Amino acid sequence: MVPARAIGDGVAEVPKSTNPSPAQGPGKEIKRSIPLSGETDPQKGKEHFDKIIEKEPKNADAYYYRANAKTVLQDLDGAIEDFSKVIELSPKDYEAWFFRGYAKQLKGNAKGALADYDKTISLVPLEPIPYVMRGELRMTLGDFKGAKKDIDKAMKLAPDAPLVRMKRGALKGATGEYDESIKDFDKVIEALPGFAQAYFARAIVKEVKGDVDGALQDCDEAIKRDDKLPDAHWKRGRLKTAKKEYAGAIEDFDRAIDLGMKSSDAYAARGYARGEKKDFEGAIEDYNRAIELEPKNERVWYSRGWAKSEKKDFEGAIKDYTECIKLNPDADAYGGRGWAKRANQDLDGAIADYTRAMELDPKDATYSHGRAGAKYGKGDYAGAIKDYETAIALEPNDTSRYLACGNAWHELKDYAAAVKTYSRALAVDPKLYSAYIGLGGSKDAAGDHADAIKEYSKAVEIDPKQTLAYTRRGWVRVTTREYPEALRDFEKTVELDPKDGWAHCNAGTAKYYVEDISGAIEKTRKGLELGGGDFYQRLKLWYFLCLQGKSKEAAEELEKNTPEDGKNSKPEEHEALLRQFVTGAMEEKELLAAVEKNTDAATRSGNLCEAFFYAGVKRLAAADKTGAGELFRKCVETKESTYSEYIYAERELKKLK
Repeated sequence: MVPARAIGDGVAEVPKSTNPSPAQGPGKEIKRSIPLSGETDPQKGKEHFDKIIEKEPKNADAYYYRANAKTVLQDLDGAIEDFSKVIELSPKDYEAWFFRGYAKQLKGNAKGALADYDKTISLVPLEPIPYVMRGELRMTLGDFKGAKKDIDKAMKLAPDAPLVRMKRGALKGATGEYDESIKDFDKVIEALPGFAQAYFARAIVKEVKGDVDGALQDCDEAIKRDDKLPDAHWKRGRLKTAKKEYAGAIEDFDRAIDLGMKSSDAYAARGYARGEKKDFEGAIEDYNRAIELEPKNERVWYSRGWAKSEKKDFEGAIKDYTECIKLNPDADAYGGRGWAKRANQDLDGAIADYTRAMELDPKDATYSHGRAGAKYGKGDYAGAIKDYETAIALEPNDTSRYLACGNAWHELKDYAAAVKTYSRALAVDPKLYSAYIGLGGSKDAAGDHADAIKEYSKAVEIDPKQTLAYTRRGWVRVTTREYPEALRDFEKTVELDPKDGWAHCNAGTAKYYVEDISGAIEKTRKGLELGGGDFYQRLKLWYFLCLQGKSKEAAEELEKNTPEDGKNSKPEEHEALLRQFVTGAMEEKELLAAVEKNTDAATRSGNLCEAFFYAGVKRLAAADKTGAGELFRKCVETKESTYSEYIYAERELKKLK
């Protein structure tokens, strides 16, 4: 930027004053005798005046113009030195005082700039621009009273000057007089409809007022008039981000950066938009650049930690949050690191960080909820409930707190308390699908299957296109032996999500219960092909095929459907024992002895239930009904009534009678 020789012509990107006499100084515009010699390159201009000064060391104009060139070249110390020389040679040269003040302002020497503006005003008290510049500087220093006095004086001297009105609009915006500020910018735009900066300035005030759409429209208008305003592109990007228009925001940030806005804020803003678009690699690249430019900006460290967490780089996230804590140990930083530690299974570390966050900001429910989650992960359900209740007290309208607390009560097997807590969520939102799912699960676990079905049915009414309620209701109906109804529920899940392998497997199980063995085989196979199911679904398929007398085919298919990780499991593991047995690699006695030996007391009964059943199926396939019946009875005697094998054994015993 080349400072204009006549102050009245304006400064920087501001428009020329349209007010004649008072805005042009005390009545005589200084005419400089030395031209720029046709040079528009500031470096060449400087060199030109170097030569003149060498020959004419007392030529004030030469010093002035060289100071001008040095300002453009960002040699502010050199510019100040040359303007000082002009003042030494011509103490009443108000332009030299003014522009030396401007150079000092650019350099951050506010006190020196104010002194030079004071001197300028004493020399040309009827010139409005020095008042404007002094007022603007005072505004940046927080001296709004002094700024208002200066801007008001400038308005009296040049009431129609757009520059002066621009500054008054900015001052009013800074002091909260938003409507009056906008009126001033309206007047500037009316006088200078092509002046992009006026639209941009008005956009800033509209954004502060909460008029995001109006601010966005003004940014559009500013950019139409001057596509090379990086600040306008940056602001429009921020506004688009606020409206969740992330693709458009990224385009604007790209443009702002291309135009030279290579600041930490610019890269950080684009990083955020990229992160919201799930481009975490791109976001991290931007945050890297932002940190290079401003390594002590704790918010950028925080943001990069968030992006790394989203990318599952929890170790990297923890390091970034730690750097953020070093720079500013606030609650957000501890909360962020707590989340990353929890995700990284450092639950004790997470609890410590959340505890510190709660100490720093006890009114933010995020931290008590986060600590509750970490305690839940450790199995400390009672401790989790206390923290969830703290979060609920802070944010009683956030239903997620009730749902999580209800889950903790469920884990404690206090189903009545769980039901009460899920019901509290419904008091906030009577149509909360997840709350009905929770109620159904706790009532089912408490043995109240009829009410569980009712709760799942309410969930279906609320959102008939979600599959979870149908699946849960289907399994309760299996428990209550309502097999046709269970089949309808599972078939509905297949209809809603035909690519869900588990939905097909569940439907296959229901087909078995209604005595449609061929349908059970077809559906289970389809589910496995789609990637659903697990080892036990493969065992079910083996069982269904055995019922059709296809035990050899069943064993071959089980082996084929077992993934490599299953085949490579340790031989003594329970699933491996069952697989070896049904495929013929292990005898019945070996299986039962291995289950007795290799399983602990907590799981032995359930594992024996399974082993007895599959051994019975193999006896049945070999036409040994007596032996099969004996093994099925042993299966039922385990009393593991929640196991599918227990239910299957009961059915087979009925057939054998």
